[in-house]
Amino acid sequence: MSSLADDTRWLDATDQASLVRSGEVTPLELLDAAIERIEAVDPALNAVVIRWFDAARATAAGPLPDGPFRGVPTLLKDLWAHFAGQPLTNGNQALKDVMPVSATDTTLVSRFRDAGFVIAGRTNSPEFGSLPSTEPTAWGATRNPWDTARSPGGSSGGAAAAVAAGMVPIAHASDGGGSIRIPASACGLVGLKPSQGRITLGPYRDESNLGVELCVSRSLRDTAALLDAVRGPGVGDTVIAPPPSRPYVQELGIDPGRLRIGMLDHHPFGGPVHEECATAARNTATLLESLGHHVEPAFPPAMANPEFARRFGALWSTNMGVGLERVAAQLGRPLVADDVEPVNQAQADFARNVSGVDFAL
Repeated sequence: MSSLADDTRWLDATDQASLVRSGEVTPLELLDAAIERIEAVDPALNAVVIRWFDAARATAAGPLPDGPFRGVPTLLKDLWAHFAGQPLTNGNQALKDVMPVSATDTTLVSRFRDAGFVIAGRTNSPEFGSLPSTEPTAWGATRNPWDTARSPGGSSGGAAAAVAAGMVPIAHASDGGGSIRIPASACGLVGLKPSQGRITLGPYRDESNLGVELCVSRSLRDTAALLDAVRGPGVGDTVIAPPPSRPYVQELGIDPGRLRIGMLDHHPFGGPVHEECATAARNTATLLESLGHHVEPAFPPAMANPEFARRFGALWSTNMGVGLERVAAQLGRPLVADDVEPVNQAQADFARNVSGVDFAL
């Protein structure tokens, strides 16, 4: 690996952008260093499944927006994040077979570009992002860079593996039921699921589908700066969160005072929890108490409500059913059995018995 690829491998996006602003490196040099790392490291991980390196080089060599991440290489998750002129498969074999090219950006992808990022490809996702591991039939399993015998989690597993392995400093990710938080935990990264309405899902989706989008990163300051750069409503949003009173980056390093924190070290329904996970939760609670915070056993009551799983299932399955209808429209034909993985077809089938009242509750 070249010296630049080595020297920049573990720098976060903020530091890489500083190198560009100071003139120490060019965006093209940063991109080439990231491509070199991807080509060297990814064969063992299978994190970056779609690549448009030549197009990215042309972008990096041209004029870039003067955003906070000008010249920083990154990757998009292969899930609903349309990028004009490039393919999107949502981890689905039928879409992979035809590799449909997106006509326009989603609003968030445009904001990534406006922030100055150079987008070089897509990271692996389970089909339609429905599972907490990343091993779609279409692209195969992604492996955890800390231990390639293990999963990086999901559904943003490809993004997490790419960032944890040092391919790029930050990568687009999304989360409906843990899809940012699970892989961030499994790969030792910063993973924030923003509140609904904080990040636009327009113009193709809205907040009724449960998902939100942002990133996985190696530093809290990168996540805060990106949230500042891309937050806010867009066309098609049905939920809009109020703007912050000050930039998120200004919250870094500020003493929050004594916080009241709930600690959950068991399954709300009594299911099994690995003892190492329970111990980690308790150790974290002890650390927080040593820092002056009040910690008590607590969690949202809805998590212990037997109706919670049924209501969540109604939402999750309906979103899958709608997603499959959109794929059929994209393909221009009805879906057949081999087009969709069984777990997702089962969800869509279940949704046919969900009423409008079930969904609205």
